[in-house]
Amino acid sequence: ITIDSNDNIYVSDYGNYRIQKFNTSGVYQSSFGSFGTDEGKFRYGPQGITVDSSDNIFVAEQYNHRVCKFDSNGDVSECHGSWTSRIQSARKVIKKIVTDSDLTNGAHFGLMAWASDPEMKVAVSGKGAQEIFKEIDNVKIDGKLGWQTKAGKAMRMARRYYTNQIVKWPTPIDKRASDCQKSFVILISDGIWSGSPENGAKRLRQETAWSRGGIDTYVVGFGVGANNEYLKVAREGNTKTPLYAD
Repeated sequence: ITIDSNDNIYVSDYGNYRIQKFNTSGVYQSSFGSFGTDEGKFRYGPQGITVDSSDNIFVAEQYNHRVCKFDSNGDVSECHGSWTSRIQSARKVIKKIVTDSDLTNGAHFGLMAWASDPEMKVAVSGKGAQEIFKEIDNVKIDGKLGWQTKAGKAMRMARRYYTNQIVKWPTPIDKRASDCQKSFVILISDGIWSGSPENGAKRLRQETAWSRGGIDTYVVGFGVGANNEYLKVAREGNTKTPLYAD
C-alpha cells in the first residue's frame, strides 16, 4: 500500500494482477494491470509499491524480476529488469563452468538433465566440456516438469552411474587408477526440487569411498530462496557450503 500527494491510496491486488486506486474516503477510483509478461502486466501479481514526489508509481514484481514505472493514470512508461526461465538460468551457469579453463584443463565432464526423470546427455570424458557446451541449448523441459524438478532421482542415478550399475553408461572411474582420480558431482538448481538429494549425496560418498575418500557433491544455486535446501546437500556431499551463480 502507498499514498500519493493527494492522499489517494494505491493497493497491490496480488491475486488479480493489478493495482487498485482509492480516494481518501476509501472509495474505489480505478485500477490498472493484468496477467502477463509484457511491460505493464504482472506475472503472479504485483508486490512492492511506492510513489515518488511526482506521483509516479513504482511497482516491484518478483516473478517478472523487474520494477516498472507508471504515471498517475496507470500507464507504464518504463521497466527495469527481466525475467528468465529456470532452464535459461541453468544453461547460463553451465556454460560459465564448461568455458572456464581453470576448471576444465585436465578435467573430464559429463551432463545429466533432470527436469523430470533424470537422463544422461553427455558421458564423462575428456571432451565432455566441449560436448556439453554444444548440447546444453538442446536440453528441453518437457510437459512433466510441474513445480519441482527431480533432484532426488538424479542423485540416485548419479550413484548408480559411478558405481557401474547402468549398462548403457559405464562408470568413468577406473578402479586401477582410483588413487589418482578425484570425482565430483555438481548439482545446479534453483533449489525447487522433489526427493531428498542430500540422501543421495551421502550414499554416493559412502559407496565410492574406495575412490579417494568418495565422490563429493558441489551445489551451485541460482536462487537464494532455497538456501536451506542447498546447505543440506552440500553438507552431506562433503563440500560444506553451497556456491551461488551471479
